[in-house]
This record gives sequence, C-alpha cells and structure tokens, in this order.
Amino acid sequence: MKENIRGISNLKLRGSYGLVGENAGSPFQYVGGFSLNQGGYEFSDGIRTSGVGAPGVVNNNLTWYTSKIKDLGFDLGLFENSLNIGFDVFQRDRSGLLSTRAATLPNTFGANMPQENLNKDLTRGIEFSIGYVKHITKDLSVNASANFTYDRTMNVYVERGSFTNSMDRWRNGQNNRWNDVVWMYNKVGQFQTTDQILAAPIQDGSLGNSRELPGDFQYKDMNNDGIIDGNDITPLAHNSTPSMHYGVTLGAKWKNLDFNMLWQGSASYTQYFTNVYATYLWNDANMPAYFMDRWHLSDPNDLNSTWIAGTWPAVRRQPDMGTMYNLSSAWLRNASYVRLKSLEVGYTFTLHQLTQLGIQNLRVYANGYNLLTICDPFLKAFDPERTEGPYNAGFVYPLNKSFNIGINVTF
Repeated sequence: MKENIRGISNLKLRGSYGLVGENAGSPFQYVGGFSLNQGGYEFSDGIRTSGVGAPGVVNNNLTWYTSKIKDLGFDLGLFENSLNIGFDVFQRDRSGLLSTRAATLPNTFGANMPQENLNKDLTRGIEFSIGYVKHITKDLSVNASANFTYDRTMNVYVERGSFTNSMDRWRNGQNNRWNDVVWMYNKVGQFQTTDQILAAPIQDGSLGNSRELPGDFQYKDMNNDGIIDGNDITPLAHNSTPSMHYGVTLGAKWKNLDFNMLWQGSASYTQYFTNVYATYLWNDANMPAYFMDRWHLSDPNDLNSTWIAGTWPAVRRQPDMGTMYNLSSAWLRNASYVRLKSLEVGYTFTLHQLTQLGIQNLRVYANGYNLLTICDPFLKAFDPERTEGPYNAGFVYPLNKSFNIGINVTF
C-alpha cells in the first residue's frame, strides 16, 4: 500500500472481544447459614437469652455480573505520519445485574425474595482522535490534536411487575430505553398578565392558579386535559452524567519560543439546583443576587400598579409560591462547557556563557490553568465539571484560576 497509494504511511485495523466478570451485591448473601444475636428468647424468670435467626430465602445460584466487551477500530497515518487519525466503536453488554423478582406472594409468606441475576444493560459509543505535526521551516513547527468520545447506556431489561395501563408503561417503562433521561415539566414561558393566568390550564392542584402571579413559570399541558400534573412530564433532558467528552491541544515552536494550549469540555448532561441557590428566601434567609432581576410591581404599595418584567418570578416565601419549583429547564440547566484548561508560553536560552557553567539550556516559562470557562451563565459561579454539592444547593468551592512562573534548567 505504501508503494501504490500515495500519502498513506500507516493503516491498522483493530478488533477485540472480551468477557469480564464484575463483583456485585452484598457478600455471602448466597450462603444459607444462621445469624447470631438475632433478638432474644425469654425462657424463665424474665431472663433474656440471645438466640440465632433463621435466614430468609437464599439464592444459591447468585453470581457476578458478566460483561461482553467488543471494539472495532482503525489507526491511519498520512503524509509520513504527520497526520494521524484513530477511530473506535465499542459496546459493552452486561447481564446478570441484580434485582428482586417481581412476584405476588401471600402475606403469610414471612420473608422477602432474594436478589437474582435478572437485569441487563448495554453501553455503546465511539471514540475519535486526530493529530497533526508539521515542521514548516527550520525554525517553525506546529502541532495540533483533538479527541472526542460519545457513549450512552441503555437498560435492555429491568425486572418489574405488570403495567396497569398504557400511561404506566409510557411513564415507568425502562426496557430498551436510555438510562440518562430526565422526565420534567415543559416550561413554555412566563405568564404576562392576570387574564392569561385565569385562562390557562390549572397547574397548582386543588388551589387552581390562585397562587400564580404575572412572571410565574407556565408549563405545557401535554395531554390537553386542562390540568397540569404528573401526567404532563415528558423526557426532555439528560441527567448529570456527560455523554460527550472532547479536547483540543494546540502548540507551536519558533526558534527558542514555544507555546502550548489545552481546551477541554463535556456536553449532553445537566445540573440540577435547589435550596439556597434556587429558592426564594430559603429558610427565610437571604438569597442570591441574581434573583434581583425579577418581576415586581412598579409601586409595591399598590397591588393594581403595573408589573415590571424580569428574568425570575416575583419574590414570595416558599409556602406562598405556586409551581415555580417544579422540575423544569428553569432549574435543570444544560451543563455543557468548554474550558481553556491550560496555556503556557516559554523561552529557551542557549547562551555560550551558560555552557561554561555546565548548563545545556535554560528555559523560563509562564502558564495559567482554568483561565476561561464558557457555559450557561447560571452555572458560571460554580464548576460545571463538578456535581452540585450537598442538597443540590451549590455547596462547592468555585473553580480556582492559577498562574505560575518558573525556570527549567538542564545540566
């Protein structure tokens, strides 16, 4: 191929298959032994004697998960390997995931069903990388590389009882569905006037829309029954596990001056905030400053005065709110981001005076980390790469930028 197809320096086709076991579940639950010190038995004169407890139903056939892992890919080098491309498609099929069998038992049975190797799932994805290195002149060289990964996991089989109706199947069925989907209300806007609230579908249960005000979030009545409730939530977002990861590295060297830059990020996932970071007057305390941009009356002492629009609904205590805190895109934010992870500039000195001191070269450099993050402004105060913290309240330290100046000496 090298002799007959110009430009191809390397071509390698790859394939692999593996069978892997994975430990699972509580240890020794498959052993049908008795347990010591399980309560006590009163024999005489009020004396309590410790006894043993009989086990419940034991699954002697319990075993580990089994993963079948398959991969197909290729490596391609072009133009004397100055351009290199790699691509992989992979799949992991897991079987024997633990679950409890859905079975109807009489109330006199007296024990619980044991865990069994019932459930299955699969993870499927692709990986792609490309790299370029080029010496343009004697003094100038450049390099660039990029990588991308995308994968998702599907529940092939999840043990459960029979569905009661088609709505139950639609809402709670998990078989052959991706496991990273979040069901939530479809926020279509904000109420603009009191008349619009009165004409809208009921979205606050038995209270109707009596607690809604202009500026409050409005949700879509998916089944057109005039009532917005749990039957109107739909799969609209991904959960907090990223499906995409990507990065780009850029570098160059001109004579003794060198430069390197790294961008990285993730996508196709969300972060969900509640409590102090996403609730008005949470615990009757102060609240984040961004809530200042909210709907309010032009004259707070006149309930009939004109409403002034803002990004957020009008402030009330939580018990006085309508459905503002329903799970929707207001609180479940797209956490996709791109970050300038590192940037470094250096210069190497090769003076004759240095060699007299036994120094081959001396390089001075300056670099910075976490210099720039592009993401949803709502997440800007935090790190979209991390979780939301305890209670989904943003109780995490903000991302720190760091700067360094240094010297590398080679003797």
